[in-house]
Amino acid sequence: MKPAELEQNIADLGLLMVAAYNRYERSGCFSDRGEADRLRIQMEAAIALRKPFQVRAMEVERGLAA
Repeated sequence: MKPAELEQNIADLGLLMVAAYNRYERSGCFSDRGEADRLRIQMEAAIALRKPFQVRAMEVERGLAA
């Protein structure tokens, strides 16, 4: 997966996760919570696929690099 595709996937998963957590807060339905947790885990796995050079570039871009 190309870096831009990976970042889009991470962003998409994040939006879906937030929507699922919001549904859970409104409904109290544990299936919504389970979906939110599943999406969070998928997003974390996608984040872990970032290459070191990508992480470094993002740190520099955001002024986080030492």
